[in-house]
Amino acid sequence: MPFLQIDYCNFYNAEYNTGYTQNKESVKMSVDDYLDLLNYAKAINDGQWQADIIDRLNKLSKNSHAETTEQSVKELWIQFDDINAILMDLFNKLRESADPVEQYRWKEKIWELKQERINLSKKIQSRYIRI
Repeated sequence: MPFLQIDYCNFYNAEYNTGYTQNKESVKMSVDDYLDLLNYAKAINDGQWQADIIDRLNKLSKNSHAETTEQSVKELWIQFDDINAILMDLFNKLRESADPVEQYRWKEKIWELKQERINLSKKIQSRYIRI
């Protein structure tokens, strides 16, 4: 029995705070560090430690994917809100304008933005609904 037994996976998790609040760079570093630990575990033939590290890598991968998906959905919602704000402005301009040529130009721009908003809403729905 060794003099000091350390659970390296738990030590690593506590030391580097692996979890949902990481940015992409720290997730990449964590994966690299876990792979280094896995190589060391293989070198010393510690099967249990290897299994623990592989399990943590799988969880880290799933968490990283969930974070990336969540961030992309947030970005899509921001774009959606931006389009809505522009549409509100264009509707006001359309209402205030008396020039038929200018009204036509605003209507065309409104139509393009509505199409873009529809495409964004489809992307947002595809993130939430898996069919």
